[in-house]
Amino acid sequence: MRKQWTVRTHPVSLIIGKPELVIHIKKCTECSLSIYPHEYRKFIPEFSCYSYDIIVTVGLLRLKNMNDSEIVEEFRNKYFLEIPKSTVSSLANRFYDYLAASHYILSTDKIKDHFIKQGGYILHIDGTCEAGTDMLFAIKDGISGIVLAASKMKTENKKDLTSLLTECIKLYGEPLAVVSDMSVNILNSVKDTVNSNISHFICQFHLLENIGERIFSKEYFALGKMLRAAGLKSQFQSLRCDLGTKNSDRLLSREEFLEFLKKPGRIKKSKNTQTRRSLALSILKWINDYSSNLNGEYFPFSRPHYEFYKRCETVYNMLKNLFLKKKNKKKYNCSTLETIFRKLETFFNNEHLNNCVNKLESSAQIFNELRDYFRMQSVQGKPTSRHNINIDKNFEEKLSLDEFISMLNKKYTSAQHCTAINIISQYFVKYRNNLTEHWIMNSKNEKVYVYRTNNVMEHFFACFKQNLRKRVGCANLKRHIHLMHRDAPLAYNLLNEKYLEIIGGKNLSNICDMFLKVNKQAGERMKERREYTKSPAHIPFKILRSQNFMNEIFEILIIKFDSLFKTG
Repeated sequence: MRKQWTVRTHPVSLIIGKPELVIHIKKCTECSLSIYPHEYRKFIPEFSCYSYDIIVTVGLLRLKNMNDSEIVEEFRNKYFLEIPKSTVSSLANRFYDYLAASHYILSTDKIKDHFIKQGGYILHIDGTCEAGTDMLFAIKDGISGIVLAASKMKTENKKDLTSLLTECIKLYGEPLAVVSDMSVNILNSVKDTVNSNISHFICQFHLLENIGERIFSKEYFALGKMLRAAGLKSQFQSLRCDLGTKNSDRLLSREEFLEFLKKPGRIKKSKNTQTRRSLALSILKWINDYSSNLNGEYFPFSRPHYEFYKRCETVYNMLKNLFLKKKNKKKYNCSTLETIFRKLETFFNNEHLNNCVNKLESSAQIFNELRDYFRMQSVQGKPTSRHNINIDKNFEEKLSLDEFISMLNKKYTSAQHCTAINIISQYFVKYRNNLTEHWIMNSKNEKVYVYRTNNVMEHFFACFKQNLRKRVGCANLKRHIHLMHRDAPLAYNLLNEKYLEIIGGKNLSNICDMFLKVNKQAGERMKERREYTKSPAHIPFKILRSQNFMNEIFEILIIKFDSLFKTG
């Protein structure tokens, strides 16, 4: 053996710092075979100068919602190592590649054994995205809370969803049940991949949302259009600004106003002007505070346009009664109240508005009956989607779906009520088998309660996005979701004590050992990821902005038109 050449490199590691590594590549004199020393590859992956412990540490710090600058600072202060800020995202992505490879190759058998002891698993599937970004999908077990699989797809399409579900069932076996939202592509993918004997439950929260939109979206959006046409919000905002912001010195102080509310008879005559203005401002502020009735929910569970309308109606009726009692308004200085009344009077003298609101209220009655039936009313001011509506194991349906429809038909008889009841009935007929019998038997012949909603995934992605916002420091996540690693949801398993017990990876060294075993497979996943994120050929701006660019394009089109666009 003789030395053929020498390579000098500077690897970075938590254990050994940043030494200079001299590697001697030797060559056999008899067979001319080059011998590469691989001992250092136990600590440093191929095509990288950062050790496994560095990659794992970056990934775990990222899981704590640290951004690139904070991670650089952490390494500088705690480990006395300088890592370029531009390298952090690359190391985090490599962490996800290794984590996914170890999850799918080393952990699946252990997780499958755990599911056998557990009596099976319940498959929850859902995805998230921002406008114009790829879809990030995840599959989670509803019993243990383990994220089983994750994927990224251009759109929510049946082909990619079928592939994801097929892979999950291949790894972990058939689930006890499937829970999802009402996406047609998900429903069709489950139908094609999961055994027909396995129950597929749709999220009852999404069912209510769809029914509500069908029942009164037409009247609700018509009301919103009339409110915008009337311009009440902008006019009242202008009045509030004139009364409060611009002339705050002409109002009662906070203490004076509170005292006036308690003892109206004790106000001084010299304060009459301030009192009038303060009362008018308080009325306008009360109207503008309509959002306090929404409980943090969204349409159709809360109806902001309708709540604003009701507050305006209350003020209109009160002012109308007041002015009827005080017929000779010329004796009184109430110009601001008259202005508010005139604007409201113009808006409410509309027969089409009254018909629209009556239909909306009739439909809302039926929708509230439906919410009561599914036990999805707001609790203590919390939105339906946030309080725990799933743990209801002692519940037995008081009425079957048919009995509920029959009860509605007897109780409500108007045309608008009947229209809403027919819509509910259509949904019940279509999704009857996906709505009931949430008690199922597991492989150990024990009763298991399947969640009535897909809150397992809704809360998971809500937490996922909340943590992402903490890290990036902005509300708009479009760019960050688009660049998000497809296996990022799997990292949340490292926060699950049960998962760590299953894989035996409670400390840093165990995770490094796992990564070492799947080095080759992680490299393959890295190549797949780069192929997926590869962008189309980019035209340099220098060429795109040249003066003759379009002339050259059209000359090419004239010359090559026949050969490029001719059919057949």
